Amino acid sequence: MAMFRTESVEEFYQIGEDIGSGQFSEVKKVTEKSTGKDYAGKFIRKRRSTASRRGVKREDIVREVSILEELSHDNIISLHDAFELQKEVVLILELVTGGELFHYLAEEDHVNEEVAAQFVKKILEALKHMHDRNICHLDLKPENIMLLNRNTQNIMLIDFGLSRRIKPGEDIRDIMGTAEFVAPEIINFEPLSLNTDMWAIGVITYILLSGLSPFLGDDQQETYENVTAINYSFEDDDFFSSTSELAKDFIDHLLLKDPRKRATVDQCLSHPWIMPRSKKQKVQRQTSHLKLENLRKFNAKKRWKQSMKVVSICNKLSKNARLRSASTTVDVNGASLTLTPCDEAPVSTDDYDGTSGRRIVDSIVEEREEEVEEEGGRDSKTSNVESVEKSVRSVENALQSENTQLTPLCTVSNTVVDPNTVNVSVASLVSTNDSNNNQSNKDVSNYARSRKTGDQTVNDVSRSDDHTISNSLEEKILGKMSDSYGQLQPNTQTPSEEEILLMVVGVMVVFGCFLIVHA
Repeated sequence: MAMFRTESVEEFYQIGEDIGSGQFSEVKKVTEKSTGKDYAGKFIRKRRSTASRRGVKREDIVREVSILEELSHDNIISLHDAFELQKEVVLILELVTGGELFHYLAEEDHVNEEVAAQFVKKILEALKHMHDRNICHLDLKPENIMLLNRNTQNIMLIDFGLSRRIKPGEDIRDIMGTAEFVAPEIINFEPLSLNTDMWAIGVITYILLSGLSPFLGDDQQETYENVTAINYSFEDDDFFSSTSELAKDFIDHLLLKDPRKRATVDQCLSHPWIMPRSKKQKVQRQTSHLKLENLRKFNAKKRWKQSMKVVSICNKLSKNARLRSASTTVDVNGASLTLTPCDEAPVSTDDYDGTSGRRIVDSIVEEREEEVEEEGGRDSKTSNVESVEKSVRSVENALQSENTQLTPLCTVSNTVVDPNTVNVSVASLVSTNDSNNNQSNKDVSNYARSRKTGDQTVNDVSRSDDHTISNSLEEKILGKMSDSYGQLQPNTQTPSEEEILLMVVGVMVVFGCFLIVHA
């Protein structure tokens, strides 16, 4: 069981500058007062209640801490201390300052496969330490493979937020990870295993050698389709002309659809590309080299994509600023309903990195929940907030994708406008741009594969709640329709100071990205 200290972190550590952030966490450099040694402090926001969507569940934090406490390896980040406060948990971790392994290699003039294989070997040795204890990382990707510092080639596996203990024969299914690196069994919502990590090793090695992501499509749906079809090859000479047959064989033994047929971590450590058995094999590794120019382009493209996400968020916030400055009157089944924008509209998951699709409708309910709680009416309003949460979940599939729209088939019926309460019954058919889909949507797997290509039905979604909360939810549903069909228009287009500032930030980010790519 994970052990937490309950004292204030500031009593023992000096809090320094920010060095990173995640969806619900911030990482700061901290210095232990008694020793003067530097660490990384990960400040994780706790989820306040079961109905809340913001923050991390306490049990998930406990699982991460207990896993880190069990692991002790030179190539795995170590946990030094852990504090639990009222609103957050603080993990004091080993400070890793060397940057990503891929960035380090891309800066070199020449790297042969012998050097690359040594790095992969260190990753495998760390994985063996985990797999021997039935621990699966489940989020292996270049961003989570770091160098301890710039003066050493010691790599570190980081970020164990998605890690699980998976015992033989145990049936654990979950949708998680980054699309480029997830195994087919994750997309198909099939049982996970330790060999789920081995698929990611195959993808990482493929990119390391060529600078090409094997399954990356134009969008997440196409990427999923490429993964489930095992659609990759070594035929392009622009990427694989200098890749050895040993390396290709190593990858081929990992990128197999059936997890039971994939090479285990022990088998990988004994593979000739990692452990040559003859002089010929050694020479083959030494004379084959990485496509560093392609790797540099891969890194630049990733940075550009992340920057574009920031620009997209700025654009959406700019739009929200305009909406917040306007009130809109709409006709719903003959009834006049005035909507005063007061929340941010949902933002697509594509605007964030990370793995969770759960952040989409946070803004619909969370701000209202916080306001109710701050007003001291939490107990009396609990059932109302949970009712809205339930309604939001019903339309979450539609709101969580930029490519998903509420079509004209969506109707808002039985609307009764009352000075104190707005009761709305929604019966809608949520449809996407592509209707060529005959898959069943009975489980999460089919949802993961078809959420941008199939039909999702929402029937008899109804709720009755406090006027301010209901107005907010109604606004989001109608607002989504407005984005697609122009049915709602704000009564003013005057940009606010916030909007102007965000547009300036967006332009600066684009210019910065241009300089980075062409540096």
